[in-house]
Amino acid sequence: MGDLVHFRHPDVSTLTANCMAIRSNMAVVTDHLQLVVEALRAAEQAVADALEEAADRRVLRQRAEHALDSGDIALMEEVRAELDLSVKARLRLRAAAALS
Repeated sequence: MGDLVHFRHPDVSTLTANCMAIRSNMAVVTDHLQLVVEALRAAEQAVADALEEAADRRVLRQRAEHALDSGDIALMEEVRAELDLSVKARLRLRAAAALS
């Protein structure tokens, strides 16, 4: 039979220091995970905004095509005004995003 190996337990101060280091690391990981969640939410919102904008443009394009096909000048002017507002709104959003 082999000899028994004596294992020396670390003292309380070493265990306490290790626990504090683990707690500190967990806090850092939690902070990083919160940043990741915020970035994912922002990306999700950006995708939703882009999809909504694409749908709006699709509707405007259909209305413009209808106005051209029917020769409806009033509808053409209305669509043009909506397109102008859409472009201005996108420019304002880009400017606001650049400032933040």
